Formats: sequence, C-alpha cells, structure tokens
Amino acid sequence: MVHPKRIERDATMMKPLVVKIRAFLDSKRGNVAMMFTIALIPLMIGAGAGLDYARAMLVRRQMGEALDAAALAVGSTTGLTKDSAQARAQKYFDANYTVNKTEYGAPVINTPSSGYDSKGSVTITAIDDHEKATCDAAKADGVVIYTIFLDIGGTHGNSAPLRYCATDATKYYDLTTTSAVVGTFKQIAQQITNVRVVK
Repeated sequence: MVHPKRIERDATMMKPLVVKIRAFLDSKRGNVAMMFTIALIPLMIGAGAGLDYARAMLVRRQMGEALDAAALAVGSTTGLTKDSAQARAQKYFDANYTVNKTEYGAPVINTPSSGYDSKGSVTITAIDDHEKATCDAAKADGVVIYTIFLDIGGTHGNSAPLRYCATDATKYYDLTTTSAVVGTFKQIAQQITNVRVVK
C-alpha cells in the first residue's frame, strides 16, 4: 500500500515540470526566427534563380552584340572567301564577346556553305563549346536527341546549333507554323519505342 504522503510529495514534485511543459507549449517567443528560417529556403532558391537568369540574359545580350559586329565586319568587306569570311567573323566575335569564357564557354562561329557570297551577304551562327561538348557526350553514350527550332513565318532560316545537336538530320525539326507543333510532337512520340531508365 502506497502512503498518501508519498503520493502527495510525488505530485508536488511533478507540478513544476507540468508547469514548464505547459509554459513551453503556450510560449510564442521565437516564432519569428522559426518562420524566418522556414521562409529562407524559398527565398534563397528564388534569389539564386534570379541571379542565374540575370547572368544568362547578360551572356545572351553580349553574344547577340558580338554576332552583329561579326556579321557587319564580314558583310562590309567584299571579295572574301568562305574561309577568310569565317576567320574574320570569329576574330570580331571574340573581340566583342567579353564575358568570362572559362565560365560561360567560348562559342565557335559557323558560316554555312550557303551562308556567304563574295558580295557581302552573310549568315553566321555561334555554338557554345559547352553545348557542343554536352551534345557530343550524349550522342556518344547512345542518347537519341531530338531538336525543334520554332521559327514562325520562316524568317530566321534554321538553327545550326540545334541541327548540330540533333542525333541526325531526321531528328531536327524546323517548324514555321504553330499548327506543325502538335503533329511534330506526335511524330517524335511514335518514333520513341525504347524507353530506358537511367539511375
């Protein structure tokens, strides 16, 4: 039989612990820190994505300006051969493309066989060596790559980087109308017969 005084003493000893547990559960102190910690994760992700996007836009703008300068340099000089036109375009492109080439890659100028004549008409494109290396590695591993260039109205010719990255000419699609998009995706879906899960 348990003595009543012992029960009373045990209850008295537990009372401070119960009071502390209730006080802890009712406490609202530290809520700001906890909420800030939870909110910090999406804030950091958003800030990182914003910074990456800003850098990408900077690189894109500089690449466009460098391509314009290269095209003007070649187009304003008549009598060049295709090889000398490409060398001149690369020289002017490199001079105007001032971003960190180690970090963002050093695009290589490409003048298609029908993209230059000695009267100064020129078509040039640039392909990033990182992009080229990624495409080459994927194709070497047996990955089938489909690329789609959406050019509504057909005013921009074709995309040499996307054409290069495609596994072969039959995997590159140059679309000039929006109605062709759905049909092209259906055609690609029909061609994909083997699905491999890569761990």
